[in-house]
Amino acid sequence: MTSTDYEILGKTILLFWDEKNNFDNALTKRKIGIDLFQDVKLIERLEVFKTTISDADDEQNFLFLVHLHHSENNKGYDTFKNSSITRYFPGLRFHLISSAPKREIYEQDGNSTLDVYSYDNYHDKIANTFAPQTKLQIITNSSLLVDNKLTTTKQGIFLSHTSKDREVVEKFRDIILNSGLNFDLAKIKFTSEENHGIAGGINIPEDLRTFLKDETGLFIQFVSPDYLISRVCLNEEGAAWCLMDELMFLPILLPPASSKDIAWVKVVNKGIKISNRDSLLNLYQDRKAFFGDINVTHFNKKVEEFLEYIAASGYSKA
Repeated sequence: MTSTDYEILGKTILLFWDEKNNFDNALTKRKIGIDLFQDVKLIERLEVFKTTISDADDEQNFLFLVHLHHSENNKGYDTFKNSSITRYFPGLRFHLISSAPKREIYEQDGNSTLDVYSYDNYHDKIANTFAPQTKLQIITNSSLLVDNKLTTTKQGIFLSHTSKDREVVEKFRDIILNSGLNFDLAKIKFTSEENHGIAGGINIPEDLRTFLKDETGLFIQFVSPDYLISRVCLNEEGAAWCLMDELMFLPILLPPASSKDIAWVKVVNKGIKISNRDSLLNLYQDRKAFFGDINVTHFNKKVEEFLEYIAASGYSKA
């Protein structure tokens, strides 16, 4: 390796597509040469890749390697293709790498059309053959790019609430989300209702964890006195806060709850009141990339309909 190779590696984050148990193996790390890179990140799915790219500076260098498992039928390449990373990021250059000879990798299906590199001395090819890309080069032409920012691919909404507040949350779901924003009910996790909550026979904590981690693009919590003493609700709140972007973590205050009850939330707008017209309208305005195109006039009418319900139910008095 030349001094130029070392310099490039030291400024490059290696993105390594692999299974965690193999990635964590000491032999794998030695083959990768993790100490030569600025950092090495395990990539197992699209959302991990998107988050890693989003958090980086525009000029950060990346190198993407896909590890092929010669002992498995899909060899790692099929799982990478099925992740949709290249569909959302067509500008990404990736390289296939394996510790096995190429003939062993393809001996079962006879496919020899893909270029597969060996771990042996692959660092020597860093300047020419592999040529790391900057973040800007990777995200150019990405279908997830909106206003020069990457949007989420997670399209589910989690409505965190207690069963005692079910009625108002149900109205919010039906009037604001479904009718007003034309959001698919099937993509809303509403745990207090069987049809839109957790299916019978499914492990509840595991189902919630999976939905929050893999599907939730917007977390809305309905904060009330009952919510604040519910262990389940507070667990949902904590998990979502760790996983969600601030803009996609939305506390809605039900009287007599106030912003003091969520003082730990590190955002300027510490929750919105359920009866505040402007805040409800901004639910869409601040998250257009998530909800997509809607009929704004129709949405405004639905906000008024919801506020009429709130006034009649007494939630506006506090």
